[in-house]
Amino acid sequence: MCLFIVSDSGEQADNGQYAENDFAWVQTFLVSVIRKVLDGLDDEVNHCADSLEDRAEYNHAHRLLSINMHKQFTDHLVKEFRVVQHLLDFFLEQP
Repeated sequence: MCLFIVSDSGEQADNGQYAENDFAWVQTFLVSVIRKVLDGLDDEVNHCADSLEDRAEYNHAHRLLSINMHKQFTDHLVKEFRVVQHLLDFFLEQP
């Protein structure tokens, strides 16, 4: 919601319109209000972008950690499988 205040204290010029200084004041006021609204929107967009960037960095780090954990677990399973395979080979070679 915006509040617009227009001063009616301007003097009328010869052609029946309000003095130019009143119009300039209203124009300056409107530009100021619009600038504040746009600055607020810009701040909000920057905040959202920062949040998305933080979330992306977190997700990337989490995926790297998850991939590393899966690789370690897979390597462990392969080692365990080789041990079992050697034991089976040993028992199967017995007469």
